[in-house]
Amino acid sequence: MTNPDRQSQLKAIHVRRRQLGLDEDTYRDVLQRATGKRSAAEMTDWERRQALDELVRLGAPKPRPKQVRSGQAKKAVALWRALYNLGFLRDGDEAALDRWVRSSNFRVSALRFADAPAMNQIIEGLKSWLERCGGPAAPTEDDVARLNAWRSGAGLAPVDAGAVAKFRLIETQWQRLARLGAFEHPAARLDTYLAKRGRVAAVQFLPPATADAIIEELGAWIRRTLEENAGE
Repeated sequence: MTNPDRQSQLKAIHVRRRQLGLDEDTYRDVLQRATGKRSAAEMTDWERRQALDELVRLGAPKPRPKQVRSGQAKKAVALWRALYNLGFLRDGDEAALDRWVRSSNFRVSALRFADAPAMNQIIEGLKSWLERCGGPAAPTEDDVARLNAWRSGAGLAPVDAGAVAKFRLIETQWQRLARLGAFEHPAARLDTYLAKRGRVAAVQFLPPATADAIIEELGAWIRRTLEENAGE
């Protein structure tokens, strides 16, 4: 099964290479400097983002800003991506979300056409779906306050409920990987992984942007493991 995120990232890397006019050796040197790897195809999602950042730093045009969405639309997209990154969807892009919206009983043809009542129905439908799949519960105000107390003790800026939801999703992804038998060592620990990949001691200390990258990387790992298990 093709990973649309991977294909999109590879395309973006090669477009920016052409924009910079890099020859083969220079291009490979840039990749290695950014990620330690000389092939974008061998990189993780996170490493491809680092390669893209390096190409932009060298002068390639920045990616176009995404369409501005309402807070409710962002929440719907985040829930859809959570289902995808837990391995419960084949397609995590917004076109697939629009197809689901269109085929459900929301009476709209795409997310962008949903009014407030329809948007609430869409969000509740996605939340129920995520709950049935064993996804993380939405954080309460008390949850956010407790986590921010830990962050304050570490000298870190406070985060909102959306960031806390991301941290919980990472923990759920790690648990799912364990159940799928993805780890070479059954006792593999999330904090050890985060110390290497996110340079933090625990998930609650992640910057939200880094949490996004880790969610995508763990999501790719889950989908890859599901494919491998299906092929056995």
